[in-house]
Amino acid sequence: MKARGYRLSSSSSERINIDAVESQEFLLRRLVRGDDQVRFESNGFSCHTDSHSDVCVANKSVRIYNKGLTVYVPYDHHHESRVKRIVKPYARQEDETAMKLDSPVQILHGNSTIKPPAAACNFTHNVTAVVFSSKGFTGNVFHEFNEIIIPLFITTIHFRWRLKFVITDFEFWLSRTEPERVSNLDKFAEVVNSCSVMVGVHGAGLTNEIFLPTGAVTVQVVPLAHEWVSTNYFGEPEKSMGVQYLEYKIEPEESSFFDTNGKDHPVITDPESVISKGYYAYKSVYVDGQGLKINLERYKKTLIEAKQILETSTPF
Repeated sequence: MKARGYRLSSSSSERINIDAVESQEFLLRRLVRGDDQVRFESNGFSCHTDSHSDVCVANKSVRIYNKGLTVYVPYDHHHESRVKRIVKPYARQEDETAMKLDSPVQILHGNSTIKPPAAACNFTHNVTAVVFSSKGFTGNVFHEFNEIIIPLFITTIHFRWRLKFVITDFEFWLSRTEPERVSNLDKFAEVVNSCSVMVGVHGAGLTNEIFLPTGAVTVQVVPLAHEWVSTNYFGEPEKSMGVQYLEYKIEPEESSFFDTNGKDHPVITDPESVISKGYYAYKSVYVDGQGLKINLERYKKTLIEAKQILETSTPF
């Protein structure tokens, strides 16, 4: 099967036509390396493993049995023994907590004794299928980008539109429409770009700092047990964006835990005891379960510092 690639030819009107020249097998072969590539060229199936992900590639027509999450890969050489491989198609293999949430996909590859279910396929496609899990830490924008969107883009960009996504662990998410002012990205970016200071509690909304002008200041309010994520998600990236960064780390008295749990409770005195239980335990307590009541007198000092930075910096 021929897949689309690039071949340039010019007509008398100097128009450029792009024709298909790359083969499907060539595109698939790019996904494996070294000995794995040799095996792929030999029998049409191979898997490549690294610290973050497993990638299994087949250049034959496969059958996917949804009920058992099983992929049947045929092999023409009858002497080949049956190979069974279990993978979890999520790009965070090093994180046991994330991988426990993903359903395993069974790949059966070998001789003709491996038989898929007798029922006919409900759907047939003549393009490459990409199987991946949408579980893991889905729901967190940072993880969605780094563990689903970016890995998928890197893996599939060369196929252009010639593929089908097969999603395991699919969950239906319903998003409410936002006000027009927020949904219009051009207008919203223009508003943020006119600001000198952005203030916010740690969360995805602070991503809008990318629209701030050079020399502006971001003030991030850091709840209990948010030090690492606050610094690495927003504090460090700002250094390369020309934006000044300040943190306001709350005291225990400013957290809702102080009233609901008491000042000596482990959620205040020993956050690591919760963090060690995994991301979802941490999220349930510190992200979803924590409210803030800011000490305005104390917070005022941080705002004054932001004002002083603006007064001494180059106008923008």
